[in-house]
Amino acid sequence: MLKGEGPATLIARIVEETEGKLSILNGRGGLELPDNLRAGCSGLVPALDCFETQVKIYNAMKDGDETKAEQLYRDILPAIVFVMQSVDHLICYGKRIVAARMGIEVFDRAPGLLPNQFGLEVVRRFSASLGPYSDVAPTSTGDAIAQ
Repeated sequence: MLKGEGPATLIARIVEETEGKLSILNGRGGLELPDNLRAGCSGLVPALDCFETQVKIYNAMKDGDETKAEQLYRDILPAIVFVMQSVDHLICYGKRIVAARMGIEVFDRAPGLLPNQFGLEVVRRFSASLGPYSDVAPTSTGDAIAQ
């Protein structure tokens, strides 16, 4: 098993060079999620800020419904791009989207990036568009199904 942390083009090359003998999971906050699956990833490491939609995308791709997967991906892509600007940005703003969706308070630790007013407004917009977390239940095969 390999935890990929690169673009789908790199994943495709690894799959080709290893003749598909490795199970590859890619993360990167969900960037290129449908293309990672097309490139040969056997799964993904979902981002907490929009995991339930990422599970729906995975399931749609697995079921052969690429149109549905692409629409779901387009719905969350702006939030993914916002969060994935850097590790500091992910920690500062990604956790705020998660906290807003969970209804919990955020506590910052030094020396991390602190949010500014504009960033907080973006967080409010994305967390409102994503809404509160939905229920996600595992199936007997271990796959997750967003309810």
